[in-house]
Amino acid sequence: MEEKYADAGIQDAVKDRMERRIGQILGFLIGTIAIVAGAIVSTKGQPWAGGFIGGSGVIGLVSVFIYGQRGDKAEGEGEDKNHEETRNP
Repeated sequence: MEEKYADAGIQDAVKDRMERRIGQILGFLIGTIAIVAGAIVSTKGQPWAGGFIGGSGVIGLVSVFIYGQRGDKAEGEGEDKNHEETRNP
C-alpha cells in the first residue's frame, strides 16, 4: 500500500516538473518575442511604441516569475505541515 503512495508521489513530482519546464520554455519564448518585436518597432521609427512593447513584455515576465516563486514557497510550506500532521496523528 505504501508503495502505491510512493509511486503516486513520484508520478506527481514528475508531472509537476514537466509542467514547470513547459511554462519556463513558453515564458522564455513570449519574452523573447516581445523584446524582438519592440526592437523591430523601434528601428522602424517608433521608439516609444517599441519601448512600450519590449518593456511591458519584460516587466510582465519578471512579475509573473517573482509571483510564481512566492506562491511556490507558500504552497511548499503548507504541504509540509499537512504531511507532518498525517504522519504524527
